[in-house]
Amino acid sequence: MAFSSRVPRAFAALGRGGHRGGGLGRFGPDDASGPLDSIEVDAGQSSDEGGSDRARLVSMTGRDPGEPERASSPLELLLDLTFVVAVGIAASRFATMMAQGHISDAMVGFTLAMSAISVAWIGFSWFASAFDTDDWLYRLITMVQMAGVVLFALGLPTMFHSLDDDQRLDLRVMIVGYVVMRGALTLQWWRASRAPKYHFVAMANIYWTIGIQIVWLTIAFVDLGLSDAAVFAAFAVLAALELFLPALTGSVGRRTPWHPHHIAERYGLFTIIVLGESVVGTVASSTDLLGGETALHWATDVIAVVVDLRCPTSAAAAVRGRVHSGRERRGRRRSDCLRP
Repeated sequence: MAFSSRVPRAFAALGRGGHRGGGLGRFGPDDASGPLDSIEVDAGQSSDEGGSDRARLVSMTGRDPGEPERASSPLELLLDLTFVVAVGIAASRFATMMAQGHISDAMVGFTLAMSAISVAWIGFSWFASAFDTDDWLYRLITMVQMAGVVLFALGLPTMFHSLDDDQRLDLRVMIVGYVVMRGALTLQWWRASRAPKYHFVAMANIYWTIGIQIVWLTIAFVDLGLSDAAVFAAFAVLAALELFLPALTGSVGRRTPWHPHHIAERYGLFTIIVLGESVVGTVASSTDLLGGETALHWATDVIAVVVDLRCPTSAAAAVRGRVHSGRERRGRRRSDCLRP
């Protein structure tokens, strides 16, 4: 009975070796162990009772860079939604400060926010392209990263407010959320370090990431007497280090198996996120311009641009304020339309 109960489980483990539906797509060409050796079976599992299998962990031996039809997973798309929240809050605060005339502060705050958002998103996407196992622990750690993104987004208004009021730059909540994101990614790298082929690269990423996060927390919570200019300089240096971590930690023959088509798709989706927020912001800012929520209360300081088919240059003249309602002569000559 013991032998007969193990055989079906062995074939079940073989079927779970592939990504979402079986096969060998999860494993790279250099993984000679195969899916059976890559399954970390729970030590407390019993085969005598004939009960259901417990949840199993899949070793991070690396995905196949040549895996056909590799696409973004639902978990990756769910994480993107949390980044949408962060991008939306940053864009909203940026637009508000620009409307108030605080152009330089708005530019600085938006640059800080989008730099941190981009670096965190890039780190997750490249790691997932190489080592996504889609097991329960991978999903749980990714959920922690999502919580970090939300916490980061909640700290953005405080950062913008400190810039607006000429106070000491307040990055505490924002950096705590960022450290949660990066710390969760460090746990993922620790799992990848158990594969001998990627141990060196994974441990280098862990050491560099932990060191950079310590510096982030020091800047946020320790009063070093730094001016805002010094904080901005430190921010730029740390962000550059995080962005170039693959170059700092990689080496010839030990490259992680990133999937080129998957990475291209991920960057395309992130671009759509940013452009989508631009569209939302444009529509929201045009609500009052076009009559408000009821479309009945038109703003009095709006210049309506009317394109006259007989006078194509009248639209440009209207934008420059040269065409005013009630002052334009009805019998305008064709030659007037051609004036610059």
